[in-house]
Amino acid sequence: MIKKVISGLFTAFIIIASSISCAGGTANRNIIWEVFPQLEQMATAGIAEIDGDLEKIYQDLYDIDEKLLYLEQIMKPAQEWVEHQKSIEREPGDWLISVDKEDLKQFKNDHFKITKLDFTIINSRTENQQVSSEIKVQDLETGSTGTGKAIQSELVDKQKALERNAEKKLENRKLLASTMETLIAVGGNNWEIDKIDKSSYLIKADNLGWADKLTAGTWKYNIETKTLEPADVSSAALKKLLLASL
Repeated sequence: MIKKVISGLFTAFIIIASSISCAGGTANRNIIWEVFPQLEQMATAGIAEIDGDLEKIYQDLYDIDEKLLYLEQIMKPAQEWVEHQKSIEREPGDWLISVDKEDLKQFKNDHFKITKLDFTIINSRTENQQVSSEIKVQDLETGSTGTGKAIQSELVDKQKALERNAEKKLENRKLLASTMETLIAVGGNNWEIDKIDKSSYLIKADNLGWADKLTAGTWKYNIETKTLEPADVSSAALKKLLLASL
């Protein structure tokens, strides 16, 4: 969608550019016409880069959501088993109740399996009674083992980090697109174009650089090789912004 917006704005720029009057006449106007498509290509490539990153992030988020559901699928019956053990009245003393290896097979799905399910009572039916449980889970994809709560916490932390990353990517995408829209809207009316030699020109303007916002910048353009390169720090920063590599 944003690519289409940029292309549409660039078409509008072409119409506006036909009426641009600048020092150097037709030669400089032609340079403006040649340079703007290159800036647009940078922005389009930058958006494609961000979109690719977002696609991977969204897939990772989907995978984590799925794993959390699969984790809950085995944890819920395990926790119900623990609650059931708590409801049973037992003789005074210490108790360790464990689910045997064969019965643990029912606490398994395509992503996780419970490898240990214990319920412990110390000083049963006394004022000092202590109750605890242990649920060990193995991630079948990674082979790692931990408590159900620890695995869930780790997945949720990854989920939150991915969400923050996605939000930042979306902000960068919006900034990139709006910056290119501003460049196109302003056009080349404020450009100062100086010839260096028979094929090279310096292009200066108060909006061809970047320092947290559009600022003055200078680019070097070669009319023979059709190459556009930053000529100072601020224009290099603008190029990084347009290519989504800031």
